[in-house]
Amino acid sequence: MTDDPAGPTVLLVDDNGPLVDTYRLMLEPAYDVLTATDGAEALDLLTISVDTVLLDRRMPTMAGDEVLRRLRERGYEVPVGLISGADAEIDIVDLPLDAYLTKPLGDELPHLIEMLTARQELDEQSRQFLRLASKEMALEASGRVDQDAPEFRELRRQRNMTQADGGGDPSDYNGNRANAHEFIRGMELVSSTGRPPVE
Repeated sequence: MTDDPAGPTVLLVDDNGPLVDTYRLMLEPAYDVLTATDGAEALDLLTISVDTVLLDRRMPTMAGDEVLRRLRERGYEVPVGLISGADAEIDIVDLPLDAYLTKPLGDELPHLIEMLTARQELDEQSRQFLRLASKEMALEASGRVDQDAPEFRELRRQRNMTQADGGGDPSDYNGNRANAHEFIRGMELVSSTGRPPVE
């Protein structure tokens, strides 16, 4: 993570310029915010100092899926939240995302960014567990996916294996044992209700 006193650096990518400006105002000054309105600009702005990316899926010229694949090909393992106005479809199983979020995003945005950014502190196995669990929950929430479909069953199998490989304790957050189930449940609650979970 960056040591910038302004806070972690977030890259916001959406072809809707006014929406990007709204998100930026919601996150500053707690975060150092970079903005892009197309995929090429986003890739130009991406450096190792970026801690979290919020990426619109449906953009002209270069879709969010392609931006995501390219940044992973370049070796960036920064947490990425893919946002869309449509519910999740089974094709997200193959995308290297950390969370799938549906628009509109409102007052919950800072909390979502905080949760995504915190994943930088987790070990790789814990992050993989959360990636898989995020996809599974997004697909379940959509109500549009056959849970007996081979792709969904394989996703669930991988998530179960990742959890089991961790000895039933898949998360080590800031050096303290944490419950990854609660971590991802918080993401699900914020995304589905528009409100942070009550502590």
